[in-house]
Amino acid sequence: MEYGHLGAAARSTLYKVLSLAFEAPSRESIETILALAREYDAALQVLEKIGYNISDLGLELYSEIPLSAKGVAELRVEYIRLFLEGRRNLLREAAYKRKILEKDLELRFSRVNMQVDEYGYPADHIVLELEYMHRLALLEALAWKNANPLNTIAEEAFFLSRHLIELAPSIAQVTANSSLKFYRILGSLLARYVTKDYNILFKLAQQLF
Repeated sequence: MEYGHLGAAARSTLYKVLSLAFEAPSRESIETILALAREYDAALQVLEKIGYNISDLGLELYSEIPLSAKGVAELRVEYIRLFLEGRRNLLREAAYKRKILEKDLELRFSRVNMQVDEYGYPADHIVLELEYMHRLALLEALAWKNANPLNTIAEEAFFLSRHLIELAPSIAQVTANSSLKFYRILGSLLARYVTKDYNILFKLAQQLF
């Protein structure tokens, strides 16, 4: 199966689900993730056909989503313990890098109609960076149908190389210590997906250039 607009659309869905999964857990956020189940499953099938090899973790993640109020509460307690108990928010790039140009992030986000103050997270938070990739992949999917997608693919590859390619494995190291399987799988999926996505986009950009 060729990559094309279906691949871009599938990538967009994965980034959306990952962004939601890294939000502070609530009944609303869990319900939103569950509502995307059919679209998410279809996306995993498309990505499997083009060589992403993430279906095992992707399917396992959904099987670990809590359905009860008690389960969501346990998720929230673990979220705080994992990411927020120390002096640093471990879901922010600033926890791992000395210098983060938040103004640059805000400018990039604004180009896809993302306003940081509407999210309740700082610009270098994993939730916003994944949401940005979600929106870029949607634009790429449209470009495959209506124009040349090279410019969008180049921005995606650049953003991954400057931000998520380092942030994703760092977060995965944190989640590896989780007492909940949901977060252990989520971190592993994030790191594997981002790494594979960057490699595929880089090769794709070279082919289209």
